[in-house]
Amino acid sequence: MSNIQNKVSCRLVIQQCRGAVLKSDTRTNHAAQIEKGMVVYVCFYKNATEKTIDEIVTTVLNVKLVEEDGVEVEDPPIRKKIIDGVEVEDPPIRKKIIDGILKYDILLVPQATLGGKLKGNSIQYHSNIDKAKGLQLFAALAAALAEKYNAHQVDKLCNNMGGIVTAGEYGSRQILSIDTNGPFTHVFDL
Repeated sequence: MSNIQNKVSCRLVIQQCRGAVLKSDTRTNHAAQIEKGMVVYVCFYKNATEKTIDEIVTTVLNVKLVEEDGVEVEDPPIRKKIIDGVEVEDPPIRKKIIDGILKYDILLVPQATLGGKLKGNSIQYHSNIDKAKGLQLFAALAAALAEKYNAHQVDKLCNNMGGIVTAGEYGSRQILSIDTNGPFTHVFDL
């Protein structure tokens, strides 16, 4: 393991987005979809524990990555984009703000490749957690994040009108389609 991977238990990449769809490349046909919010890519290292989950949840819920300016402004002009050779309208993002609190969705994506280390011309993943333990931690992370996020919103709003937390399938090949609204991608080693 490299020095940094000896000291940290996971790597997160958090990316702000206007929307994302994660489809499983397995027979389950699992799909996870979010609107405005953030995509959180997660890689557990061998020394990850249940404490790692708490650190991830705290980081994700407290990071100020999603814009939260609640100020009423004129709608930006409707832009056009080309999809499959057809020009379509790309409507402006409408923030989900209720009682001054920004609502956003969270998509968890298991991403073992974040733990890769280049050796010669190939990439090795010797620092990554074993698949069974990773699956267990990822499931616990998805449940803990959803619970804490909803509690966080309920605490602030006295009702559950917040965004959603959804997750991909651990250990499966997946296809991600993402619509970003800027270069808002950050890497965190916890």
